[in-house]
Amino acid sequence: MSGNVASTASPNRLDSPAYRPGPLIIGIAGGSDSGKTAVCNVIVDRLKHTAPSRVAIINLQSFYKELNENEVKMAQEGEMNFDHPDAFDFDLVQACLETLSRGSPVTIPEYNKATYRRQTRGRTIDPPDIIMLVGILVLYPKELRQLLDMMVFVDVDSDERLGTRVKRKCSESPDSVAHVINHYIRFVKPSFEEFVLPTKKYADIIIPRGHHNTAAVDLLYAHINDVLRTRSRSTTSTPTPLTPISTAPSSNTLSGVDLVTSPLRELFPSPSEGHSTPTPSGHSAVDLRANQSVRRKTGELLGSSGHMFKPVPE
Repeated sequence: MSGNVASTASPNRLDSPAYRPGPLIIGIAGGSDSGKTAVCNVIVDRLKHTAPSRVAIINLQSFYKELNENEVKMAQEGEMNFDHPDAFDFDLVQACLETLSRGSPVTIPEYNKATYRRQTRGRTIDPPDIIMLVGILVLYPKELRQLLDMMVFVDVDSDERLGTRVKRKCSESPDSVAHVINHYIRFVKPSFEEFVLPTKKYADIIIPRGHHNTAAVDLLYAHINDVLRTRSRSTTSTPTPLTPISTAPSSNTLSGVDLVTSPLRELFPSPSEGHSTPTPSGHSAVDLRANQSVRRKTGELLGSSGHMFKPVPE
């Protein structure tokens, strides 16, 4: 796919988050080692310095199911597939998001990679302004997708992801290159093709080249700021409680996070842009002019034109 950003926005879901109380919930999916964490950290760092926002990064790998004795033995022998949907407790993920959306604090489990069980005490976070739910399968369950205000898919070439994986695994453990590649071929690659890649069609934003796509990172940062400003100006939404920023999970929690970008006000129109008589498509003339302006400016920034806004084929 060419270009920097591809959008397949769902208007019914994306028209309201700027005016709805509660945190903005962003789901960031993509293949393992696609560079999601690096991009996410850039966005969080910028928000801490430029916007009065509280960000909670929730890693899907914190929600691995606990293993029994037989499963632990299989995992130690490299026979467990941790990239399969059955490896995750999606019901608990959903419950945590719903609790935060209601304005209540929640405890996120911490998964111990050595014991394959959760720590006795988890990580408690207060309701933030923004929740970034990150992981390879965050777009897989329908029930989870329905809770997300924005869905992002980080799209990086499989060879590049494998190379990154080999470097990371060999630096973290005494595993040989052959062992890492064998595990990738047996579990990671088939699971990506069967479960992860098909969720790309649900994404509102697709980010080619991952964190190297600096134009996309800049746009996402600007877009999140735009939504936060809209919420702060709106008289119809309830202010989000001010709480400490909750960022990276502890060392016991596996990291699999990454963000990237969207076409600014096209997905979240600002009330300051005014109103006019609706057109047959349901958008006001002012909305349409604003969207056209954003498309032109974004095209100039990215060095491309309208192709980046075309729906992704089924």
